[in-house]
Amino acid sequence: MAWTSTTKAKDRTLAESIEVFSEEVVDDSDKTFAVATDGSAAYYEVLGIRLEVVADATVGTRTWSVQVLDSAADVVVDWPMSTGADVTASASLNIELSPGSINLAAIGGTAREFLPRGLMLRQGDSLRVFDRAAIAAAGDDMIVHLRLRGVSPST
Repeated sequence: MAWTSTTKAKDRTLAESIEVFSEEVVDDSDKTFAVATDGSAAYYEVLGIRLEVVADATVGTRTWSVQVLDSAADVVVDWPMSTGADVTASASLNIELSPGSINLAAIGGTAREFLPRGLMLRQGDSLRVFDRAAIAAAGDDMIVHLRLRGVSPST
């Protein structure tokens, strides 16, 4: 569900919307979301990220990270998650990242992770979520949901 509002900022009217993007293809523990360059939003603020992870039987500990890459694919933000979000072989875990959260070990199958406030994506940027250890990139299942606030000049 999306909502829009109009606010005045520095003699400029901005239109805001909350958007949710999901990537639900399985057998992939490395996902990248590209921000459109079509002018639909001047920038996006990351409000939250939810991962649904199911590891295959390959031995090893999956360690997760979020990166922001610029249009030249240079890493401009690298945000590794705490060990409370690690996933071992044949295990599953939901991981929720949000600004202002504190890192908590999994409670009821969900780990809570801190995400920096004001994490912004500009046109041409990408957001990557992946297993840093790349234990079973083609065997593990990871579903990612992004909650973003898009801001663009309105006409």
